[in-house]
Amino acid sequence: MPPRPANPDTMTARQVEQYFDQVVLFQARTRLDLDDAQFLQFGAALRQLQDARRTQQRRRAEMLRQLDAQLAAPQPDDNAVTARMKEIDDFSAESGKRIQDAYAAIDGVLSVRQRARFRIFEEMMERRKLDLLGRARQQANAPGRSAPAQQPQAR
Repeated sequence: MPPRPANPDTMTARQVEQYFDQVVLFQARTRLDLDDAQFLQFGAALRQLQDARRTQQRRRAEMLRQLDAQLAAPQPDDNAVTARMKEIDDFSAESGKRIQDAYAAIDGVLSVRQRARFRIFEEMMERRKLDLLGRARQQANAPGRSAPAQQPQAR
């Protein structure tokens, strides 16, 4: 049985991510039919993949916010804008390599069929996550419902 969150209404975004990661790992063991040795190696490799993706998403979003701020200046410096865009492009290439390496680590643990099932499973879980987030937003915005207090997020 997958782990249950203590109280989903009071969880921070980071806690939700951690909970969802645990659910993915738990379900992957069953869906991919992992033996104990595979499960240990797969879990570590999956964690690397999840961390690489989140780092890439967060850092890229921050870089784009910085670029937007530069463009909002009364007279943006084209050289600074060009440098920021190169920084974003370089980071995207570097983080893409880290994500590829994480997939290679996962693939090194799994059989061909398990790798194929993992790619399908991964897409299914991403859709489920997006669906849950959409529902949570609808619920939070429902008339007569007060939103839970925001908690500061650790960075």
